[in-house]
Amino acid sequence: MKVSNTITLFHLIILPFLLYSIYQSYPFLALLLLSVYILLDVLEVVVVKKRVRSFIHPFLDKIAVYTSLFMFTIVGSFSILFLLLFLLRDIIVGTIRILASRDDLPIRGEWYGKTITSLQFVLVFAILLQNFDQKMFLGVGVFLLTLIILIAAALFVAQYGYVYGGGLHTRRIHGRTIKHEKMVILANRKSGGYKNVYRRRLLNVFSKKRNAPIIYLPEN
Repeated sequence: MKVSNTITLFHLIILPFLLYSIYQSYPFLALLLLSVYILLDVLEVVVVKKRVRSFIHPFLDKIAVYTSLFMFTIVGSFSILFLLLFLLRDIIVGTIRILASRDDLPIRGEWYGKTITSLQFVLVFAILLQNFDQKMFLGVGVFLLTLIILIAAALFVAQYGYVYGGGLHTRRIHGRTIKHEKMVILANRKSGGYKNVYRRRLLNVFSKKRNAPIIYLPEN
């Protein structure tokens, strides 16, 4: 099993215990499990590096963040309004990315999502610290961090919308740029057109000009 898949498996094992410890108000255990979860994330980045990571990874991180925050709303440690605003941001960004993909307008902004998710993990950690020791007075810090995440999320949504809208505007003016792609020519030696010497010569000339190999269909 690949390292990335093994780490993802451990994440899947840790997540339900993390949620249970939050729901049952075991902040120390939840802090420990969250620390292991984040350390595994760091380990994956260090070990896997530029190799292909598990495609489940980004979705699992989002699930971990949102389910943890949802548990906090149940136990009264976090506002449901803020959670809904976080979700709204992801829905808007996801919709823009789908539309951009449909219109063949790539938007490079993976680090936006990673930044938001990382800040949300910090938020989950801060809420757990607050629940673990009420004397730490982290309530104001949690609130300010939440506002920072919301502001960053709004800016990133605006950036996605600006890039997508700008791409549509540019295409409307200049049209779509057609990239040069490799061509392959399929030919049938039994066809009437191929038996014609003049057409066969045109086929060879076209093949040379387009640098496209001619592949002949089986004669059987």
